[in-house]
Amino acid sequence: MASIEELQPSFERYQAAANRSERTREIYRKAILDLGRYLHAERHPTDVPELERRHIEAFIVAELGRVQPATVSVKFRALRQYFRWCEEEGECDRSPMTGMPLPQVVPPPVPVLTAEQITALLATCDRSRDFIDRRDAAILRIWLDTGIRRGEMAGLRYEDDPDLPGINVEAQTIRVIGKGSRIRVLPLNAKALRAIDRYLRARVRYIEDHPTWGSEITGWLWLGKRGRLTEWGLDRLLQRRCRQAGIGHVHPHQFRHTFAHHWQHAQGNERDLMRIMGWRSESMLTRYAASAADSRATATHDS
Repeated sequence: MASIEELQPSFERYQAAANRSERTREIYRKAILDLGRYLHAERHPTDVPELERRHIEAFIVAELGRVQPATVSVKFRALRQYFRWCEEEGECDRSPMTGMPLPQVVPPPVPVLTAEQITALLATCDRSRDFIDRRDAAILRIWLDTGIRRGEMAGLRYEDDPDLPGINVEAQTIRVIGKGSRIRVLPLNAKALRAIDRYLRARVRYIEDHPTWGSEITGWLWLGKRGRLTEWGLDRLLQRRCRQAGIGHVHPHQFRHTFAHHWQHAQGNERDLMRIMGWRSESMLTRYAASAADSRATATHDS
């Protein structure tokens, strides 16, 4: 018999073959390891064939007392997939999670950026000739205009290759690779295109000032003082701009919610929104619609 930790590497290889992202594999890995630590601490069995529903339920209850319900829901889904794989692979006769209900989670609406916050953010960099300011202005404009994910933003390339994520200024589009390696081509508005054009012109001069940089660096669209701008660099960029704008903490994902909010508030087509956002499940529409629904209700009440 194999323990849940011993089977985890095989499960991860299965996920890699199924083209799951590294972020997704990390979520599953953490859920499995957290369950293993709990089982060891409570002296419960850790071998997969010996696990029963009561053991998993006890873990879920313990987690609900420790972390947010939304986090527990994510772990629950990850473990359900893991034990389903164990069953299919013959590591157990039946998943211990068969018939277990998903923990009820009512996520609060994610706060969207107000018009005043957006204006203040853009004002910190929108009119400057400085390279970093031009770069940040282009990034903020793209976030506001497309709602792409932080990882998708960091993954943009400079090369014009239809198989790679990047920007096509002439076509006025941005090409991103999202979850499941699915490519989306998104339109850009005039303000975003102007900010991108200003950045690209400054980018040429910036690269000339760094003659030792090779294509492994300059092949990426977003550059910083030490080379490529990573997801972590995007976080720091945003928080620096928030401090300058005096608006407090803003998470990159709030741009995604803000874009969806404005789209739904303007009664845009929901199928088009799903395509732009890269959603495959209609449940995401409900989740992202909460803030727009609240805003419409307030507007109706005030009218």
